[in-house]
Amino acid sequence: AYADEPMVIAISKEYLSATYDDIVEARKLLPSPDKMIIICTGAKKNGGLADNFLPCDARFENHFHCCRGDLNAYLLESVVKSHDASNISASKLKARFKRKLDKLPKVTLPNRSRLLDRDLEAFIMFNLLDSAGGSHTNLLRLLRSGGCACEQNRFRKLFHRVKRALKKRGALE
Repeated sequence: AYADEPMVIAISKEYLSATYDDIVEARKLLPSPDKMIIICTGAKKNGGLADNFLPCDARFENHFHCCRGDLNAYLLESVVKSHDASNISASKLKARFKRKLDKLPKVTLPNRSRLLDRDLEAFIMFNLLDSAGGSHTNLLRLLRSGGCACEQNRFRKLFHRVKRALKKRGALE
C-alpha cells in the first residue's frame, strides 16, 4: 500500500526465521532494497538480507539502559524519533549505528554457576517458606545475585511447580 515509504521491521530472531521468505518478497516491492531496515538484536546479520540489518547487539543495553529483551523496541523508537521517513535507508542507518556500537563497551556476561532442577526447587522452597511469598522475579534476582544462573522461563516454571506443591501440602496459603 505504501511502496514508496521505507519499511522498518523490528523483529525477534525466532519470528525473523519464520517470516524470512515473506520479508525477502516484501523487499522486492520497495523502490529500492535500501528502503528496508531490519532491527533484530539476536540475529546473525548475514544471508540475503545482510544489507538490510541494522548493526545492533547487546552493547546497546548500555546506551538505552534497558534489558536485552527490550532492545529491538528501543532501537525502533530511536530510528522513528530521530529520522524523517524520507531520509531513512539501511545504508545511512547502518553507518550511524555502527559508529554508536563502536563507542559502546563490550558486554561481559556474569560468571554464574548453573544449578540442577532439584537445587533450584530447594532454593525456591526455602525462600517461599522463609518469606511466606514473593514473586518468581524477586527470587530469580536473589538467586542471580548469589552467583547462580537460571533462565527466566525455566525458573518461573519451577517456581510455580514448587508453589503448587507447597499449597497442596498446606504449607502455603
